[in-house]
Amino acid sequence: MIYRDTRRALIDAAAEVIGRRGVEGASTREIYQLAGVTAPTLYHHFGDKQGLLDAVVTDAFERYLATKRALPHSGDPAADARRGWDTHVAFAQANPELYQLMWPLGQAALPAAAAESAGELEEAFTELGNLGYLRPGMTPRHAARTVSSALRGVTAAIIREPDDPGNQALSATVRDAVIDALLVPVASRSPATGSPAGTDFDQQRER
Repeated sequence: MIYRDTRRALIDAAAEVIGRRGVEGASTREIYQLAGVTAPTLYHHFGDKQGLLDAVVTDAFERYLATKRALPHSGDPAADARRGWDTHVAFAQANPELYQLMWPLGQAALPAAAAESAGELEEAFTELGNLGYLRPGMTPRHAARTVSSALRGVTAAIIREPDDPGNQALSATVRDAVIDALLVPVASRSPATGSPAGTDFDQQRER
């Protein structure tokens, strides 16, 4: 395996090893050997293993967010929110070890890149609120925290039991319940005032 960019090589190698062995099982020796470099080169670029892991997380978020931002907007915020949810869950299923590094459970503070992603989600709900799509009394922060919490619960369950045949139904059930609880559907929104005229959580640009 030959790479032109040493830093890129190390990040890609680390992501590959983490995917196979998990964070705890990923050794720096295996990573730098896979990248085709020596230990001093790894430490020169990242300082230590944690520095490399931080770079892997940042890179993964950049790729994840690029995928989310490339999703088309249908004009129906509910449909867009569902598509964003499904993209998030699919990423977790395809990258379970990396996902747990990006969104660690049980920690007081999220990695900087995860916190930035959460901030973008809240900004998206702020825009939706300004357009009259949030249910009465719903704040952008509460909406963002609700979606994030529900997603993390669903992905944790799926990662824990990846072969369960009910995983798709589990995700869809929670997704639709959350969306219906937070957003007003397009058809129920008052076009004159921009204020919600009904109930339902149907739209958002999500992360």
